[in-house]
Amino acid sequence: MSTLSQEEILQYLRPLRREQFKTWDSERKNLTIDRLQACIPFLKHFPVAADKLPPHLLRTDSGILLYFGWIIDEKELCELAIKSFPQAVHRDNNLVPSPTFTTFAVIHRIAEACKLPDLSIQRCRIGPHESDVNHLVLSLASNSNFEGQMEELSKEGIDKLKEMVRLQGPPRWFVHHDTYIWPSFHPV
Repeated sequence: MSTLSQEEILQYLRPLRREQFKTWDSERKNLTIDRLQACIPFLKHFPVAADKLPPHLLRTDSGILLYFGWIIDEKELCELAIKSFPQAVHRDNNLVPSPTFTTFAVIHRIAEACKLPDLSIQRCRIGPHESDVNHLVLSLASNSNFEGQMEELSKEGIDKLKEMVRLQGPPRWFVHHDTYIWPSFHPV
């Protein structure tokens, strides 16, 4: 494994953290560098197309949790709920729709409408940069149930989902946001 220089590592931090990094003691700097050295070689491959994910990462004992789907925007999903599923809209005390709560409430209605019972929303990493953490992914399956799940999904349901939510392109693989172990992307 090649190591990245401190300057290369810094490009993966948010601008504010880059500035903060300069003021940290050497122990904290080294911990950050070590953490990024470990995750960047794996995360730089994500998101990844279905046919490009190495089979060893589909195994339930791979030690990592991946989700197969599309990045979504909670504001767009909230707008869909307001138009198509008003009973799923959560409002604050001023009766303003809450995109975050509505997003998680409307997913079950979308799943029913598309006949995709295991459809879920997951928080995922979409790449190696600090800003790539905690994105919402509309997930069809995970690597722990991919084989069986994909056989059960109907093309019609997926097409309806893509049209309803205005999803672009095919689904891709994303890394669960709480991942802190980094296997090799390529089989050893």
